[in-house]
Amino acid sequence: MSDTGKQSPLGVNSLSSLLQNVGLTINPEVTNRAGSSKSYTNYTFGSIVEDSCLRLLTYAINDAYTRGVMSTATYDNLISIGDGTIPALGNSKPPTYTWSGPANICTSESEVAQTYSWLPYDNTNDITQWGYIRLPCLQAWNDFNYNGDGTETYPIYKDFVQSWLMGYAFVDYSNVAITAMATSPTFLDGTYSNMDDLISADITGVNLATKAFGQDLIKTGKVIDLSKIDSFGLPSVLLKTLRKYNAITQSLSLALIASGLETTDTDKILNGVTEPTELQESQIYGAFTVIVGVDLQDILIPLNCSTSGLESLADLLNPLKLLPNSYMSLTVPLYNASPGPTNSKTYYPVFGTGSVNPALSSPTVVTQVGAQIPSGQPQVKAAVRSTSNFGRVIQAVTSNGTSYEGLSSGFTTGGASEATAKAQADYLKFKTNQPGPGYVFNETSSRWISPEEASLNSLGLVQQRQIARAYATEKYGEDAVIIANPGDFDLTGVTQSKSASELLDWAKSRGLLP
Repeated sequence: MSDTGKQSPLGVNSLSSLLQNVGLTINPEVTNRAGSSKSYTNYTFGSIVEDSCLRLLTYAINDAYTRGVMSTATYDNLISIGDGTIPALGNSKPPTYTWSGPANICTSESEVAQTYSWLPYDNTNDITQWGYIRLPCLQAWNDFNYNGDGTETYPIYKDFVQSWLMGYAFVDYSNVAITAMATSPTFLDGTYSNMDDLISADITGVNLATKAFGQDLIKTGKVIDLSKIDSFGLPSVLLKTLRKYNAITQSLSLALIASGLETTDTDKILNGVTEPTELQESQIYGAFTVIVGVDLQDILIPLNCSTSGLESLADLLNPLKLLPNSYMSLTVPLYNASPGPTNSKTYYPVFGTGSVNPALSSPTVVTQVGAQIPSGQPQVKAAVRSTSNFGRVIQAVTSNGTSYEGLSSGFTTGGASEATAKAQADYLKFKTNQPGPGYVFNETSSRWISPEEASLNSLGLVQQRQIARAYATEKYGEDAVIIANPGDFDLTGVTQSKSASELLDWAKSRGLLP
């Protein structure tokens, strides 16, 4: 058999012969000279004993042991003639004689067979009854015939072969456990972190709250592109993900334009022609912040995202909003230069109490993870200027290249160069000042709704769209309506230019209302 365990034709034939007691035998030359023995009581002399003075001495030893007519002291002297000088001339054991058992007495199932020893070599041990010369003969027989009963003509060689096969299998099997135990003290030395990581393929290195984390991830749908997980959080990466799943809507396209990002630049970023600059990343983020309400839902649907509490598209870049149930357990694993109390890695929580963990700004973390790109909070550079009527208008371009004001409920006022802080201050001031009796502030659209407008909003959606389309066509022209997608126009936008009462009169004059 080869070391690989694969058999050749020669190996098959050889093993077959061995298992049929063909191929192995006790050396006939040794048998002729030393004799043969199959049990303690059986011994056939060889020429060494038969043709020498040892023949009568060996018979005398056996007779003395068998009949028991000799004292034990005399018997011990008889079996040790010459053991201090020339033991071979007295059929005695040499001074170096020893034994490590157990010895076989022709039945492996016998408890005696498993425990019998060839020591001491004296009158108490029946192994001595034919003298020392027969011991190698009996041992040779037992080595090959440990399952025999002493009646066989030849030893059972197949048992001897099988003992090697069994031994090899035992060694091979045991070495697996032995090797595992021997190498366990230094297993994955320098790379081992903890059992949680090994069991979960490092998932727990990202978040220990695996159940909550998993549930949050399920709700995110296709928002996180694992092929770009190394750059997760960049607005351009999310924009590419939206394009991948056909989730870039007209509202988002117009928001990107309003944020100051040219269409050609957007195409280059999406197609990987150029890497976005920090300014472009900020512009994309700014466009995301104004995608709210219905416009946001139009994007979340193709992404199969059901995360609750999202207020704008920019929230898909915010772990606190994207992973609302598990963000507090997010960690950053950092490899240690040398194994310490935390083994190969130390895990830093991403968030502390209400803010990002300040430890993540340390030079050690920045060296391994990298700095925030760009540093600081993202700058919102989309259209966010407040106007006198607090309407929702965006700037776009018609097919002939001229600018126009298109109505949409998804954006605040144009003016991409205005500072975010001013817009937020204006918004808060606006929100706290009720324009008049009966006005109700709508959080979704960030507007005060007059009683007249509430009446308009009570109209059916189809009727509202008809009024909005007719008004937009009359004011901006057919080409502008086509570009802006008439389906995006609604009464919320129309009421930016006309009061609700004026709009009612206008709709009635055009025959749109009774």
